[in-house]
Amino acid sequence: MQTLRTTILTSYKNRALLHGSVIAGVGVAIIFLFYFIAPLHSLGIWAYLVGLILIAIGLIPYRKLSHLELHPHILEMNAESLIYTRRGKEPMVIARKDITDITFFEKKNSYGIVLTLRSKGKNITLRYFSRRSFERLLSFVTVE
Repeated sequence: MQTLRTTILTSYKNRALLHGSVIAGVGVAIIFLFYFIAPLHSLGIWAYLVGLILIAIGLIPYRKLSHLELHPHILEMNAESLIYTRRGKEPMVIARKDITDITFFEKKNSYGIVLTLRSKGKNITLRYFSRRSFERLLSFVTVE
């Protein structure tokens, strides 16, 4: 049995941090701006709430990637099946004979492996598995 784990590329993590910092910076700017302009009992409370929400929204993607880096998803490969395990979720068992195609995808904010299944032409996307993991999976699973 072989095991593959998700890996977060530094460039994706840095991009999420930069993007999130910009959004969080706007939230901080709104809070400071309305701190000096509006008293808390009038319009200021809404500005504080919007600012805090922007800070939270900006940092959530980076937090998710950091958490995934500490607790990776696991893909176990054995003779009959692939077992995909995500933390806190039931393992997904995929029979090797049901896999018709395996491809690697890379987009601006995501990358990973796509498994095409025989039944109903369904695709299963396994995000944040590296190209090296894809090559190991491809060499392990002989697609019919």
